[in-house]
Amino acid sequence: MNELAGQPGVARFRELSADELIEISRISLNFAYNFAEPPAPRIRWGLTDFLAHARFPLARTDACDKWRCRCLSIDNYSRFIAERTIAEPGGLSAVTVAKVIGYCLEIAEVTAEQMVRSGRQTDLSGDVLLEEITRLRSLYRKKLGELSPWLHFYISVRHPVVRHGINNAMINRWGCRE
Repeated sequence: MNELAGQPGVARFRELSADELIEISRISLNFAYNFAEPPAPRIRWGLTDFLAHARFPLARTDACDKWRCRCLSIDNYSRFIAERTIAEPGGLSAVTVAKVIGYCLEIAEVTAEQMVRSGRQTDLSGDVLLEEITRLRSLYRKKLGELSPWLHFYISVRHPVVRHGINNAMINRWGCRE
């Protein structure tokens, strides 16, 4: 177990427990994402593999775990994820980080489906999808407020493990223009 630069009060890096890995493996994803490093990974990492290799301090439990929240959604996101503290070391548990990643990828999938279905986008890539999520966040910011899934997406990517996981999954799924 490595300690973060010996700073007092800062969570330590640690290996995930078997129980955490089991809970993470139960999180439903809409696609068989590869979380390995893009653009052309030689290996295939599932969500448990990715989180087992995370080197950002994660809590053992948090409010989401204590209240036994099965998944994050538009309705409960703001109850469990604090915008102000999302990126603090040791603030979220590995299981909650996995739920946040799953929720963000669900937002990306729905947004991608809408783009393709509307005929506006035929050659979808991860960066084009991020541009659309940004556009929708701005467009619906006042109408939806804290119930905006696109705002939730941008709050979530402040957490370094969430951002890295979403980036890997989206580039491996949809590619990138550049």
